[in-house]
Amino acid sequence: MAGPDTPSDGATVDLRLAGISKRFAGPRGEVVAVVDGVDLDVPGGSTVALVGPSGCGKSTLLRIAAGLERADAGEVTLGGESPQARRQRGELAVAFQDDALLPWRTLAGNVALARVLARMPSDPELVNRLVERVGLAGFERRRPAELSGGMRQRAAIARCLATAPRALLLDEPFGAVDELTRRRLNLELPPIWAEARATVLLVTHSVVEAVLLADRVVVLSPRPARVIRDVAVDLPRPRKGAMRDADAFRAAVRAVEGALAEGEARREGGLAAE
Repeated sequence: MAGPDTPSDGATVDLRLAGISKRFAGPRGEVVAVVDGVDLDVPGGSTVALVGPSGCGKSTLLRIAAGLERADAGEVTLGGESPQARRQRGELAVAFQDDALLPWRTLAGNVALARVLARMPSDPELVNRLVERVGLAGFERRRPAELSGGMRQRAAIARCLATAPRALLLDEPFGAVDELTRRRLNLELPPIWAEARATVLLVTHSVVEAVLLADRVVVLSPRPARVIRDVAVDLPRPRKGAMRDADAFRAAVRAVEGALAEGEARREGGLAAE
């Protein structure tokens, strides 16, 4: 049964990127292609991870999907609408590596801020429930400086869920915390956004994390980003840490790593031919 932090109609929405290309001006005025003709479908309620070499255009692609960056070509739709329209109504939430909590607001105040920005009515009961669900009950009145990195990331995810978003776009959301905390968050937070039936697009540098979190791992080439492999992850949910030893998990990791190596080999071959 849907609660106040779940879409009232229980529906999910598909995220679709069609023919996305993006170019920037380089330091000497040259044109630099960052994303080149990317097509990507994220079915409603599923989680797709983007992986690729550093600087390949993953974060740019995610920002375009969020409507925070304009593509030079192509179209993004979320349930048939623009991401900007969905975001303005609080139906699309974005989280980055930096938790971006406001230092002068309490933890609860930071979570509640999402509803203020979306012009939604305040809901202290919902805020308290989300704080509890991310394991931070008792810290509602603490300010960000009094919280650990992992606690701040939990608060950032709770803030994302405060508007009952149909989609979550996450850019290295666990990248700023230590490895032990990251592993714990990898297991504890996905069931929360799964319960909300959110469609999730995740950027990560970690192949193991991508396989653990996602239903599919989309491998991008060195810049400009193009899709070179789409790897299905056939593992049950909820995911457990012990799954890292499963044959299916290892096979998915090998497939992703092989695609990354293939992309790098193509890049080096292209450079050698120049």
